Amino acid sequence: MAGFFDKVTDIAKTAADKGADLAKTAADKGAVMVEVTKLNSKLRAEETAMNDTYAAIGKMYYAKYANGAEVDENAVTELCKKIDASAEVIEKLHEDIEAAKNS
Repeated sequence: MAGFFDKVTDIAKTAADKGADLAKTAADKGAVMVEVTKLNSKLRAEETAMNDTYAAIGKMYYAKYANGAEVDENAVTELCKKIDASAEVIEKLHEDIEAAKNS
C-alpha cells in the first residue's frame, strides 16, 4: 500500500512541477508581450512625429509659394534633420521589438 501512495505522491509532485513551469512560461510570454506593446506604442508616436515634420515642410513650402516668397533653406534643413533623427529612432525601435520577440 505504501508503494501506491508513493506513486500517487510522485505523480502529484510531477503535475505540480509541470503546472509551475507552465505558469512561469505564460508569465514570461506575458512580459514579452507587454514590452513589445510598449515599444510599438513608442514606434507609432515616433512615426507620427516624423509625419508631422513632413507636413510642416510641405506647409512651409506651400506658404512661401502662395506668397511668392523664397523658401528658407535653413529652416527646411533643420526639419530634415528632425526627420533623420526620427528615422534612426524608428530603426532602433524595430530592432528592440525583434529582440524582445526573440527573447
